[in-house]
Amino acid sequence: MSGYLTKIKTKIPRTDKEVDIGINGKTLILTGGNGCGKTQLLDLIYKKIFDRVVNRNNHTIQQLKININYYNEYIESNGPAHESYYSWIREKEKTEKQIEELENPSIELSELDDFILKHNNFQAVLLKFEAGRKSDILKPNSVAPIDRLRDRDQKTVSNQSQKTTTSSIFEEFLLTSIANQAFSESEKINNNPREAARIDKWFNKLESDLQNLFEDDELKLVFKSDSFSFELHQPNKEPYTFQTLSSGFSSIMAVYADLITKVSLRSIEPEDLTGVVMIDEIDAHLHVSLQKKILSFLTKAFPKVQFIVTTHSPFVVSSVKDAVIYDLSKLEQVDDLSMYSYEAVLEGLFGVLPISNLLQQNIDTLAKLLESRPINLEKIKLILNELPQSEDDLDAESLYFVNSAKIVINKAEG
Repeated sequence: MSGYLTKIKTKIPRTDKEVDIGINGKTLILTGGNGCGKTQLLDLIYKKIFDRVVNRNNHTIQQLKININYYNEYIESNGPAHESYYSWIREKEKTEKQIEELENPSIELSELDDFILKHNNFQAVLLKFEAGRKSDILKPNSVAPIDRLRDRDQKTVSNQSQKTTTSSIFEEFLLTSIANQAFSESEKINNNPREAARIDKWFNKLESDLQNLFEDDELKLVFKSDSFSFELHQPNKEPYTFQTLSSGFSSIMAVYADLITKVSLRSIEPEDLTGVVMIDEIDAHLHVSLQKKILSFLTKAFPKVQFIVTTHSPFVVSSVKDAVIYDLSKLEQVDDLSMYSYEAVLEGLFGVLPISNLLQQNIDTLAKLLESRPINLEKIKLILNELPQSEDDLDAESLYFVNSAKIVINKAEG
């Protein structure tokens, strides 16, 4: 399924800018210069969705007009001396604003009932991660019952201003899981080899994800039984903990640890989790190589979650396919930049004079097709159709292979 948020049409708070963004359930990347309103818009979107999904303020215009009639009757039949008179005035004005919002909605959501029910049943998420986020992973000192961890996760759901996230209990969940694995392996305790194997598989997947994020296939997640804690081990580095991460990795783990702990505690597969997750300055403190992969990593890890992010990075902008990019400086929408080089993105979107992963993959495929015999013209044409059509949007290497392919096609077709 596509994401729930389909359209944003609103004025950015504290500015005179109005945006009209057709998202259609896709990933949304908000970009633009400092001070253009990225954070304000993200906050507004979150507030509007929270009001409809969590607070369930979804009255119809007809219902609201009936309420206004009641307020008018109360106001007309009672004078200002009545103790509730000014309260009725305020409620009437509030209701009139609600009608105006419904007639000109700031956001549009598809399958709203589904979102509300799944969120209420802890099968969907609505999260916003601030720009200055750091992982708040607590170091455990004892094994916590899984039910207690579930309760702590669920308490983070309904409070809009909740500062404690589920990521805080990430390492506690790891400790509980490894204890349950040991209990399941023991013939004298749980004697449940299948559950032990499931937990072992989960830890292997976690370690693989961490290797991907930390860009080190030799990284190991090591449990220290003497301190009831976990360490990250990498060659030629001192072991370190989740509490001593650099600012960049701490920023990543604030998001990843929260989501992976949620799905695990709620017994959901990561690919089945739905909802909307907003991340302000997703590129903050990240090395270029991580800027290129962080968003695509998250969208692949949680494919049914709709991500809405802000960024200054051309590497983030061109890192995912089928995303909507909206430039708040120019108030312009672009539907997909994944096939454009970093040079083209920098110059066209950011106004600055390094090629995207997807473009490089397609150019590499094209180069191999040109070398293969016999020549497969149909595959070459398919690749060319996927590439940017303007030569100005290609780097020199890509342009060389595109022109070579066109020459091959012209010769073959006479």
